[in-house]
Amino acid sequence: MKFHEFIERIDDDAVCRAVREAEQSTSGEICVCISRRRTKDPMPLARRLFRKFKMHRTERRNGVIILIAPRSQTTAIFGDEGIHRVAGEPLWDEVIELLARELPIDPTAALVDAVARVGRELARHFPPVTDDINELRDEIRFD
Repeated sequence: MKFHEFIERIDDDAVCRAVREAEQSTSGEICVCISRRRTKDPMPLARRLFRKFKMHRTERRNGVIILIAPRSQTTAIFGDEGIHRVAGEPLWDEVIELLARELPIDPTAALVDAVARVGRELARHFPPVTDDINELRDEIRFD
């Protein structure tokens, strides 16, 4: 699928609202990124973007990036060491399956559902704290 065709199917406001809502229940950070790149293996790209966006600098090491590469029809999810240690591969596999199932039908709903699922897991392990600040902008990032 062409990048611009995919982007036109996304309701940015709905996805950003889902990120804000998910982050209200956790000290974790969620980033949705849509890449213009074609990649057979999106995980190295997700790791690189995770660092580019400075997600490894969150105080509790509980940032998660959800990467969509529509040109190659690939997805990846990568979480920092804090969330990976407590949720890890089972969560990542679940979200990737959700995206594979829902993205072709309704990309906005797929992203909202993926963000909500990650948010629930973050809330379980990283509840909000009184001095918590929003360490990353709640917007879709593009690469």
